[in-house]
Amino acid sequence: LKPLGRLRAAAAALARLRPLIEGAQGGPVAPEKAGTTPVAPRASAAAALRPATESRSRAYGGGAHAVLFALVLLGSLGSFVQIYRPHIGIYLADSIITTGTLAAVVVALVKQRGSRMGGGLQGLTWAVMAFLTLLMIVGSVEGFVLGVRNPELANNPWETMKLVAVEKATWRQAVLLVSGLWSAALGLAGTMLLLGFWKSRKLQAAAPTHAGGTAGPS
Repeated sequence: LKPLGRLRAAAAALARLRPLIEGAQGGPVAPEKAGTTPVAPRASAAAALRPATESRSRAYGGGAHAVLFALVLLGSLGSFVQIYRPHIGIYLADSIITTGTLAAVVVALVKQRGSRMGGGLQGLTWAVMAFLTLLMIVGSVEGFVLGVRNPELANNPWETMKLVAVEKATWRQAVLLVSGLWSAALGLAGTMLLLGFWKSRKLQAAAPTHAGGTAGPS
């Protein structure tokens, strides 16, 4: 309390409050009861939930990352297929995979906070996020360029997507090739790191069992 910031003011306030407290409690506290252990204040709901939340974070097993890297590898396959067989159906499927990958990377970034994942795996997840952001920027520029070249399709998103899907220009093929290679590299690297993370978790889980086993004959 700011008004009781000085010792003299605090002593005066206690002197006024003590008779009121004793009167409300039925008289002075007996000397033999004065040394009882005080009851600890109840922790707030946030403080009570924090240990459980941290425990769940540290126990995260990498499921969201498994989905993420599977989608990244699937997106790599979609890019290569578009190079050799451009089609609106394949383009739409690849767009859906990219959207799912973006959702998966957001979930993975949230899940890995406070977990036991190594820095390499966490950094690779951020690299996937940066890669997807770059893909979205390139896609926006691509759509803008095609819109400028074909102003009659400005108000027809379906025809614009069909035009993008069947585009066979060199720059479009180069974008698909680089995207497919980077997706494959990120997906394979992430899968290998995730397998290593799962292996280390199994070893940690098995360690107490071996440590608590009975000793062999001397």
